[in-house]
Amino acid sequence: MPSRILIVVATALLGACGGTASREPGTFHTLPPGSILPGDSECAAQVLRSSWEPRSDNAAANQVLATASQLQIFHGDSWGGVDGRANSVLRQRVTGAFSGTTDEIIQGGACKWGFDVNVIRAQAATESWWHQDTTGDLTADTTLWPPGATCQDATDCYQSYGLLQIKWVYWQSAWPISRDSTAFNVDAALGWRRTCYEGYIQWLSTPGTPGHPSYGSGDLWGCIGQWFSGAWYDPGAITYISNVQNNLQNQVWLGRYF
Repeated sequence: MPSRILIVVATALLGACGGTASREPGTFHTLPPGSILPGDSECAAQVLRSSWEPRSDNAAANQVLATASQLQIFHGDSWGGVDGRANSVLRQRVTGAFSGTTDEIIQGGACKWGFDVNVIRAQAATESWWHQDTTGDLTADTTLWPPGATCQDATDCYQSYGLLQIKWVYWQSAWPISRDSTAFNVDAALGWRRTCYEGYIQWLSTPGTPGHPSYGSGDLWGCIGQWFSGAWYDPGAITYISNVQNNLQNQVWLGRYF
């Protein structure tokens, strides 16, 4: 087995162990609500570095950092219908201040926001197969097109962009850096994940499908489904959760054809 795969296998196995935070480089687990989260510099030091890069097409986007003016615009905006701490604390932590390989950026995001690194690897595979130039949510509704949108033709353009597929209509102040920077895309999406996981989304209601828990803090899979559907355990979210869990179980990012 090539050495670069050995490195990633080791990281994948360590990241899947769960439990409390570890100081072992590359091992990042889900931290409970209310945890003190590490910052950019601490996480940069904890990332397991390697030359493994399955997505050479991400090379440019992996080095792009948000400018001061872009961050000012993003930080000056706010998420609606959330606990005040989501905007005053969590949103302000989003910087995208990291560069490296695609997997190193995923590790950095997992560390910074306190989530299991393998879950993020699996979700990124579900959303984009780890390609930052992935586009999604094609629409003919021109009000949903971001400025400079990628279009299929003159009447249909894409709404969502990047490794974790940030949809412009809900993230207008993050455009275009959410498209141009892999690190910012991951950082911003996981900032929202932590907002959900802390129980800060005030408008989320009880699930649309019986047999699932109502919204509350500490439900990682519910928050993953909410990212896709916008709702809490509705049919679309449940299907999406299953797809991510399948990619996690199979660790598809280690597969021969990934």
